[in-house]
Amino acid sequence: MESNSTLNTQHSTLVLKIGGNELDDPAFVADLARAVAALRPQPVLVHGGGKEIGQIQTALGGEPRFVAGLRYTDDTALHAAEMVLCGMVSTRLVAALLAAGADALGMSGVDRGLIRVEKAAHPAGDLGRVGRPVAVRAELLRDLLAQGVVPVVAPISLGPDGTYNVNADEAAGAIAGALHDAEVVFVTNVPGVLVGGELVPQPSAG
Repeated sequence: MESNSTLNTQHSTLVLKIGGNELDDPAFVADLARAVAALRPQPVLVHGGGKEIGQIQTALGGEPRFVAGLRYTDDTALHAAEMVLCGMVSTRLVAALLAAGADALGMSGVDRGLIRVEKAAHPAGDLGRVGRPVAVRAELLRDLLAQGVVPVVAPISLGPDGTYNVNADEAAGAIAGALHDAEVVFVTNVPGVLVGGELVPQPSAG
């Protein structure tokens, strides 16, 4: 397991964003769980779903669509995302963490209204039921962390008219912002940001 950020111990909370594609690899998940179980204080995990969402969407009779590289979320895609993120992936991560000796609880942004969203707007077109975080009940996460529990958060979140899918990067950023004293660390199975196959030591905004 690699991370594209160094863990900074001056922060009291780490928010670890785990990419969906990596979660298909049992060895990666086991290594991740052992690393997380050893962290003190406990972090918050936010995860994606990767290719399994598209596979389930197809099995439900849907067809994956993308707008400017972003997944369009119709009702079938949302159902697939809920099944994969809140069910398969969350259970996989929690089971691995428990096996590694950590205490863990799987939850989504819907549970207790953890993450509230509005419908996301994009200049390239409508993204369907994709949400943009507008509020996070950070106290729910703080309570779990105070009990020594690792929250494992699926980014399905609550909008004004039901559930929405949220990009896991945005969910992790919103959670870190709400916790105030947190750092987001993106965990991946590659050594960092690659440009032309070469590792970039320090990416820039340009």
